[in-house]
Amino acid sequence: MPAQECNDDQFIQHLAKSLRHRGWQTPAVMLLELFRPFSLIFSQALLLAEPFLSFLVGDHSRHYVALLEDETNLERLLETLEAKENS
Repeated sequence: MPAQECNDDQFIQHLAKSLRHRGWQTPAVMLLELFRPFSLIFSQALLLAEPFLSFLVGDHSRHYVALLEDETNLERLLETLEAKENS
């Protein structure tokens, strides 16, 4: 069953804002770049771990899966994080 679409710029903006607020912007960019080739594998692992992680991410777990599954969404998140980092 495919994950729901994550074409939601609002979700990506919210995630980027949350990472910046916590001071995790630079580490997040580095980790996303490092694990980019494995993003599909990680998205499937999130699906398997969803029952255990649902208390941490709540109803957004499918958004995270969709974000990792689609290279375009991952690129948009990286661009959003890097744009604010360079400002």
